[in-house]
Amino acid sequence: MKRILAVGFSLLALFSCNKKDINNLKDDVSDLKTRVTVLEEQCKQNNTNIVALQSIVNASNEGDYVTSVTPITKDGVEIGYTIAFKKQSPITIYHGTNGTNGSNGTNGANGTNGETPIIGVAEFEGVYYWTLNGEWLLDDNGGKIRVTGENGTNGTNGTNGTNGTNGTNGENGITPQLKVEDDNWYVSYDNGETWNYVSQAKGDKGDQGDAMFKEVTFDDDFVYFTLADETMLKVKRHIEVVTIEKGAIKAAFSVAEGKQVYFSQGNLQYQASTGFWRFAINQYDFIAEENSNISPDYSGWIDMFGWGTSGWSGSGAVAYQPYSISTSNSDYFVGGTPEHDLTGEYANADWGVYNKIINGGNKQGLWRTMTINEWIYLKNKRPNANNLFGVASVNGVDGLVLLPDNWIQPEGTSFTRGEAETGGISGYALTNSYNLSQWMKMEEHGAVFLPATGSREGVVIGFASEGGYWSSSVEGNAAYRPLFGGGHFIVSGSATAGPRCYGRPVRLVQDVK
Repeated sequence: MKRILAVGFSLLALFSCNKKDINNLKDDVSDLKTRVTVLEEQCKQNNTNIVALQSIVNASNEGDYVTSVTPITKDGVEIGYTIAFKKQSPITIYHGTNGTNGSNGTNGANGTNGETPIIGVAEFEGVYYWTLNGEWLLDDNGGKIRVTGENGTNGTNGTNGTNGTNGTNGENGITPQLKVEDDNWYVSYDNGETWNYVSQAKGDKGDQGDAMFKEVTFDDDFVYFTLADETMLKVKRHIEVVTIEKGAIKAAFSVAEGKQVYFSQGNLQYQASTGFWRFAINQYDFIAEENSNISPDYSGWIDMFGWGTSGWSGSGAVAYQPYSISTSNSDYFVGGTPEHDLTGEYANADWGVYNKIINGGNKQGLWRTMTINEWIYLKNKRPNANNLFGVASVNGVDGLVLLPDNWIQPEGTSFTRGEAETGGISGYALTNSYNLSQWMKMEEHGAVFLPATGSREGVVIGFASEGGYWSSSVEGNAAYRPLFGGGHFIVSGSATAGPRCYGRPVRLVQDVK
């Protein structure tokens, strides 16, 4: 009985606690969880930065080139960069923010200051070694730890028939690692087998510390990486010099392993009264409602076409002229059956293969339409793919921005990348809104813009906020078109297969040779 009374008394004492104290306890627990989460994220980003820094030193030592510098944003704020190289794999580097003071202790004294270890590099006698908080990072024997490996020495030659001695192996480079445990920072330089205490990690809800990378800048020749201690590393910037046809945007986009294309300067346009084909003068130009005037003798320009309507009479389709307005899907079957793409035997049904583009080289066979698999690769599979597309408004026109493989963000502009295939990008002007002068800078660096033109059914124009550009690939009675608008950019699946009788925009490409 006494035990029961004792328990009851304890419970009564617990529930008689001040409600304010309980709320404070809840807040403290919430703050602790938040701080731990922030510290874990900081640790992850620091280790990513360490690997990136090692790659930068490697690139500098081995004559590699930077091919693109793409900002990474989170909630509209730039938090780092993705750096692509000519030879080695892309890297990611993150900015940091200054650490914050710890929260007040229960006795009113200041809490422990947040302190994030700063790992950097410094040169000594022509070799880069790791530093920790401005001091050399030393191994168990007190030796400085190299960033990159050392070449081995050659063996000596044998004399009078004797065998020569073997060369010695070069010293390996080391990649330090950081971790947070029990509110302390630790560093390892033996791949996590042993850990050495560095400093406390306490701070107000976790501290971000100083950035390992202070600044990334570039000019025509180099990309410059400035570290927190003002150490500067520079890596050559690779600028590809090639000859391409008139009418192409001078920036390459990977569409398959080892295969790149250039996009045309604008959407394809046609004038029935003259039979001329041309590219729109500006990427944001499109004809919209005037496509309803489509006819065999219309003297204006149109830019919405039924699938495979290049004007090739040998296509086997009933509706093969660019001014065709039939609303019967089967009329647009090249070869008279639904299974043929605009390739191989039926390549002439491709607008770019069959026609001369008057401001695009004015010869047949210079251009073509991308396959749906190429669209899938461009959006999802090329290096750094997720950071190289986003919806936008350009000069007041809504659409989709695609960035080339070697993208470097021009000064005075910004770019917010797209996210998931559904729901991740929405509100054209809310993500990237460019006036004409800003867009000209983007375009000079190779950015491609696909305006949201809508589509045509017969002579009726609709779906004004949607962009669905024809591919050369078929799916049953339909044909594929990459689709964007309404919070998505989709390049695969049944949603991207649409009726062939619909008039849609065409954006041609030419292969990089």
